[in-house]
Amino acid sequence: MIITRAFRFVRNSLRNIIRMYNRIRLRNRNFSVISGDCIGGVILHDLFLRFDTPTVNLYFSSEDFLKFCSRLKFYVSQELKECILHEYTFPVGTLGEAEDKINVYFMHYDSFQQAKQKWEERCKRIHWDNLYFITNDRGSTPEKIIREFDSLPYEHKAIITFRDFDGVKSSVRLPDKYIKYLTDEKEFHTVLGYISRYSLRRVIDDWDYVSFLNA
Repeated sequence: MIITRAFRFVRNSLRNIIRMYNRIRLRNRNFSVISGDCIGGVILHDLFLRFDTPTVNLYFSSEDFLKFCSRLKFYVSQELKECILHEYTFPVGTLGEAEDKINVYFMHYDSFQQAKQKWEERCKRIHWDNLYFITNDRGSTPEKIIREFDSLPYEHKAIITFRDFDGVKSSVRLPDKYIKYLTDEKEFHTVLGYISRYSLRRVIDDWDYVSFLNA
């Protein structure tokens, strides 16, 4: 346990070199990342930026994230309500009603009250004139959802994927060498994992997200 903690401390300290290099390269500082899962939060954390977005430490289904992005101002204006789903050990919230309702899964929060407080606090920080949208294919998102996300009327969009999609301009194709990390247990977190036990680099580091955010 002590060795593991020491290794994590050393790796985190050395990784700060990569973080500082990317922070220096970053020219755009006042923006909001709207992300379907933890990718956005990890990127902002690694760039030493405040979370000026509500989509941190949570995830949506691919269908609900598409709806959320399609009507962002509508959903941000809705009250976040608690949804009791006993199959989950973490808080779940809903936005909207009836056919507009979507679920938000707060897997890194201890309580719904905490999740709602952070959600409302960060919604007020959104930079509406400087938005960046990121979705994670996860290897199983229906192609229809991928193409609808790609056609959203936003200038800055990215789809992190290990698959090829003809004509999808916002596709960020990660190298095939990382496909071996895809398993049923780890699929959701694959792109945020380190490329090896002793590496300082995450899979997502193969994407130059700093250039994406500077565009």
